[in-house]
Amino acid sequence: MTDSAFVILVEILLSIILVIIVLGNLFVIDAVCRHVRLRTIPNICITSLAFADLFVGLINIPMYMFAVYDNANEQRYSKKYPLVLSSLDMYFGAASILHLAFISMERCYAITFPLRRRFLQKATVIKILICLWLAEIIPVVVFVLRLRSAIAIIFIGYFLIPLIIIITSYVLLMISAKLSWKKMKEHRTQQTNKDFQLAKTLSIVVVVFIVTWTPFFIMVLISAYPERLSVTLTPGQIMYFAYFVKFSQYGSSACNPFIYAFRQREFMHALRSLWGSSSTTHARLAREAECSRASTKITRSFFNRRSKGFEENEQLCLNRINNHGNAGQKRKSSRQHCLTHV
Repeated sequence: MTDSAFVILVEILLSIILVIIVLGNLFVIDAVCRHVRLRTIPNICITSLAFADLFVGLINIPMYMFAVYDNANEQRYSKKYPLVLSSLDMYFGAASILHLAFISMERCYAITFPLRRRFLQKATVIKILICLWLAEIIPVVVFVLRLRSAIAIIFIGYFLIPLIIIITSYVLLMISAKLSWKKMKEHRTQQTNKDFQLAKTLSIVVVVFIVTWTPFFIMVLISAYPERLSVTLTPGQIMYFAYFVKFSQYGSSACNPFIYAFRQREFMHALRSLWGSSSTTHARLAREAECSRASTKITRSFFNRRSKGFEENEQLCLNRINNHGNAGQKRKSSRQHCLTHV
């Protein structure tokens, strides 16, 4: 495969990921905004995560596609462009990672301490989410200032700790679900089934998180410590690995709506209602168009009939006038004839 064909393939794959990210996360945001019953604490967290992933699709991927195009054409963009792209990647990537960790903690807290969880209010959760968005500025500042411990802070604070939180939440949730399953062998409740469903979701989260984010942080460590982590790769292999890392990183934002939203019945009902409303709208527009065409035909036929009626009446009037004129001429000629005889 030539370089130009490979670049085109990369751009096409990035475009597909971009469309999936934008459509999936826009649906999550739209569903929560439209349906009041979806505005629960877990869904508020999922909506905040959807905003972070949406910005990845709207800002990061187009900027990266432009960088790939410029590198392929050997054009020189501004020296600040890679710094801005890396900073935005780090900010929204950290936003996604911290949201994943917080969602896992919140779900584990809801299952492990259900009575305390009832007193948790939406305002408190929103304040925590605002703090998360502010905390995501830290890796960007550390990266831009080029501190010595920048890579260590980013790796530990935004990969290892969230990974430990997610795995711990999964383990605690599995233990809680198994205990409740043993207690409710004879009377299995709906809550027990929800616990196992949530455990499956968290297991998917753990696997996807490790698969999508581990290559990125491996590349960060290799680039930061080339002496200690020497890797013998050709320039071509490094380029392929860098593209793989980016696909994995952006693929996480594409997978999140399917993991969190589309596995819930409420979101699926919202999606069906959205499709149903759109189909209903199309049917209503079709009916209105058909009615307008029918009314146009009726109006045209009405005017045609009226015009034909006017023509017939006009012709009848002309005939009457002509007949009246002929009768007058006959009477006049008869009078003249009588006068001549007299």
